[in-house]
Amino acid sequence: DLLAPEDIKGLVHSHSTWSDGNASLEQMAIAAREAGYQYLTVTDHSPTAFYAGGLSIEALQRQWDEIDALNEKLQGITLLKGTESDIVAAGTLDYPDRVLKRLDVVVGSVHARHRMDEAQMTKRILDAMDSPYLHVLGHLTGRLLLSRPPIPLRVEEVFHKAARRGIALEVNGSPHRLDIKA
Repeated sequence: DLLAPEDIKGLVHSHSTWSDGNASLEQMAIAAREAGYQYLTVTDHSPTAFYAGGLSIEALQRQWDEIDALNEKLQGITLLKGTESDIVAAGTLDYPDRVLKRLDVVVGSVHARHRMDEAQMTKRILDAMDSPYLHVLGHLTGRLLLSRPPIPLRVEEVFHKAARRGIALEVNGSPHRLDIKA
């Protein structure tokens, strides 16, 4: 076995009621602790994902205050500050570097303009991977089963650059996604 449940120490991509999640930060922290995790990374949506309640910079800073307060209050779990930052069409992340550098974890994801051609989409993602603040590529192909096909992408190029840059690729367990082919 490559990985056992007890090997998983925390979660890296989660959404709270600050954007489009269903639970408060405190509820999520308590549930994560009860599940045996040591940390939970809060990665609510960024401003470009306005349809999902994406956080403005000011809202993100208020969220950080809540995270700090909960980290002082709760024992046995640490909330990490993060975001799911949109990779915009130009191949950049939608928060400025001055914000991104203050985060523990930055997940970069494509949420719009899925119909770019393979060369454009590959360049878009490869360019985003030049950000020194990007830690994880989220739902790489953007596929939603029975709803949206995967984006056209030269995944091998993305895999190679991710390996070179130390960027993780999210393995999204949602039954609606299953977006990286084995």
